[in-house]
Amino acid sequence: MRLIQTLCTVHYSGRGDTVFDPSVRLVIVKSDGSVMIHRDKGLKPINYMTNVKDTDEYDSIDISDDGTKRCVHHLVVSSKTETIDVSMFEIHFDMELDFPEDDKELKRKGTEKQLQAWLSIDDNFIRTFGDNCRFLTREWFTGKGNVDLLGLDSSDGQVMLIEVKRIAKRNDVFQVFRYKTALKEFHDYAVSIGDEDVVTTQSKGAFPVKTVSIENPHAILIASKLKDGVREECAKQGVVPIELGYGWTKDIHNSIDVGNQGFAAVVGEESASEVADEKVSGRVGKKHEHVDGTYDDNNVLMPSLFSSLR
Repeated sequence: MRLIQTLCTVHYSGRGDTVFDPSVRLVIVKSDGSVMIHRDKGLKPINYMTNVKDTDEYDSIDISDDGTKRCVHHLVVSSKTETIDVSMFEIHFDMELDFPEDDKELKRKGTEKQLQAWLSIDDNFIRTFGDNCRFLTREWFTGKGNVDLLGLDSSDGQVMLIEVKRIAKRNDVFQVFRYKTALKEFHDYAVSIGDEDVVTTQSKGAFPVKTVSIENPHAILIASKLKDGVREECAKQGVVPIELGYGWTKDIHNSIDVGNQGFAAVVGEESASEVADEKVSGRVGKKHEHVDGTYDDNNVLMPSLFSSLR
C-alpha cells in the first residue's frame, strides 16, 4: 500500500468532468491498483477508482500566469471509461507500506440461525423460557409454514411455537400468530373428527407432563432486539415477545452461520459433547423431520395428522 500526502488537484473525466482545486490531500494506492483520494475530514473519499486497468506516472512543467514554472508530478489511473489525474505540486511524503496477504472472511455473530441453534440446547432453552419448558425440535411444520422451534410448557401441557429473529419487526408478529392459528384450526379439526389422540396426546417418556395438548399453543416471538411497535402488536395478537439482548453471543466460538450443521459449530466441541449425538442429529436435521408426529427425544408423541394439512 502506498500513501502520498500532497498538495494536488484532482481531475476526473468519464461520466462527467470534475475538478478539485489545489489542496493538501492523502492519496492511497492499494496493491490491486485501487486509488482513493481523501481530504482531512469525513469518511468518504472525494474520489476513488476500483477495477483500475492502467496506471501511469510522469512529470510535466506547469507555467503560471506570471510565467513562473514549476514541476508537476502526475498520477493517472484509468478504467475502461473513466480517468483520474492527480496533479501533485508538492509532495510532503510518499511511502510504501508492506502488508501480509489478508484473505480472512467476515464472520458474523448473532445471526438468526445461530440463535436458533443456541436455543436448541436444553440448558439455554430452560434458562430462557423457564424451568417448566422443554425443547422438542426445530423447523416444525405447522400447516402454514415451519416454526423455528417447538417446545413444551409442562406447567399446562401446551406446546410452544417459537419464532426466532435477529431483529424482530412488527410484521414478524403476524408470522407466529399465523402458526398459532394454524395449530388451533387443526385442533378444532381433530375434535370434529373425534381424534382424541391429537387433542391430548399421552407422553410415553420420562417427561414432566402426562399429556401434550395443542388446544391453546403458546406463541412466542424472540429476538436479540425488538423494534418499535412489536410489543404493542404482540399484546393485540396474543403473542409473547422476548427481547434477549446480545449476551448469548459470547457462547459462540465459531461465528460463521451454521444452518443445520449442528451445535459444535456454534458453541464449540466441548459444549457440544454434552449433548447426546442422537439429539443433535434428531433436532438439527433436515426440515420437516419428525413431521410424522414422532420424536426420539423422551419418546413424546406429537400430532401425526399434520401431513393431512399439506
